[in-house]
Amino acid sequence: MADIWEIEDERLKQKAKNKKIAEVQKAGAVALISALLEGVEDSSVEILSNKKNETVALVKAGKNVGVFKFGEVSSKWLPKIQKVIEAFSDFSKSGEEIFDVIKKQRLPLAEIPKTEAENITFKADSDGSLNLFAKGVLTEHNWSGVKNLALFGITELDASRSGIIYGVFSNCKSLVSVALPEGMEKIGERAFSYCESLSSVVIPSSVTEICESAFYDCTSLTSVEIPEGVTEICESAFYDCTSLSSVVIPSSVTVIGEYAFCGCKSLTSVEIPEGVTEIGEKAFEGCNISELSHPCLTIKGGFAIKDNVLLYCTSPSDSITIPEGVTEICESAFRGCTSLASVVIPPSITEIGERAFEGCTSLSSVAIGEGVTKIDWCAFRDCSSLSSVVIPPSVTKIDWCAFYGCSSLSSVSIPPSVAEIGKYAFFHCDSLSSVEFGGTMAQWDAVKKGKDWNGNASAKTVKCADGEAALA
Repeated sequence: MADIWEIEDERLKQKAKNKKIAEVQKAGAVALISALLEGVEDSSVEILSNKKNETVALVKAGKNVGVFKFGEVSSKWLPKIQKVIEAFSDFSKSGEEIFDVIKKQRLPLAEIPKTEAENITFKADSDGSLNLFAKGVLTEHNWSGVKNLALFGITELDASRSGIIYGVFSNCKSLVSVALPEGMEKIGERAFSYCESLSSVVIPSSVTEICESAFYDCTSLTSVEIPEGVTEICESAFYDCTSLSSVVIPSSVTVIGEYAFCGCKSLTSVEIPEGVTEIGEKAFEGCNISELSHPCLTIKGGFAIKDNVLLYCTSPSDSITIPEGVTEICESAFRGCTSLASVVIPPSITEIGERAFEGCTSLSSVAIGEGVTKIDWCAFRDCSSLSSVVIPPSVTKIDWCAFYGCSSLSSVSIPPSVAEIGKYAFFHCDSLSSVEFGGTMAQWDAVKKGKDWNGNASAKTVKCADGEAALA
């Protein structure tokens, strides 16, 4: 039986031998490829990983960059890389032509090792163009001065670290156009988010998944054709693409996620396939689509409506009249519409949803129809320009914080039908000097009032039909 120390000594010798082989192999690959690149403008070779039987190297010539896999027997791959470098060096060749050469030579492309991803900077040529040939998943890298990018062999764009905020090309402000390769199946989360100069993207027919916020805030993107095979346009996929005026949604799509096209103010029309069974919350909010008819969503006069519930406004305006027939204003329907100055609510509406008009700082006039029975919590919170409000006799409840922070509100008329005023309903309405109640003082006393419902109001009494009563 061999001595344990002899076994360990043999192991260390073998490890040293393997290391030496790798060093020789690395040096050999660099030397051989460097010789082939001699005289080629803007060329280089960089070893990314080196194992006993395999070397992964990044080869660059002008705008062409390839990540290749080489075996230990150089005679097998040297003629192949020579042909590829000849193609790389012919700057008149297109990326497609070069990719054909790589496939014809059967020179294997490699995936960029994740351990090296953050250390690699891809530099474009003097015109800002870059053709990248690699395999598998493309993760985060530095993209120095890249304007026009074409990818070949890549099957997926995704972030390199779990929980990362930005995607593969996120915040690449120089990127103008990108052609994604046939064979790619997935565009990962936030892949092109905040690419403010990106105006053109070619999505291949092989793509089946466009992930959350993939093109978030690509403000120069004007058109996009989503390929057949994609089944879901994920949440916020094209959020705030303010120049997007044309989008083709294929028949394969069944789900349009929430906020998918929110803020695409140049989008005036869209055709939604019959196969779509779900359209998420505020998918088209802030677009300028005036008319749309689909079982999942109707847009009429700039309002998105489903089952007679007003979901949101697609065409923001300073003055709106909600169409007759709508029965409810949905939660947060107009929340944060700072340009909205006046609104007319028809008698068909029975409920104003929570936070429906919250933060509408320019809203100075609101006519509430005689059909509304409930003003939900925070419905008009922080509408700082609202000066007066008449609550119709159909209302039975003013929920908590309904008019909280309406700092310009000076008068309010409350009908005897109101049985409950929630806590903080008129809190921080510092200008509130006149409160009128349509019933008697006894009826006013019977109204259930929540904590600090009238906090900071200057009015101390309420005018009732038979006299004045204490406001509290």
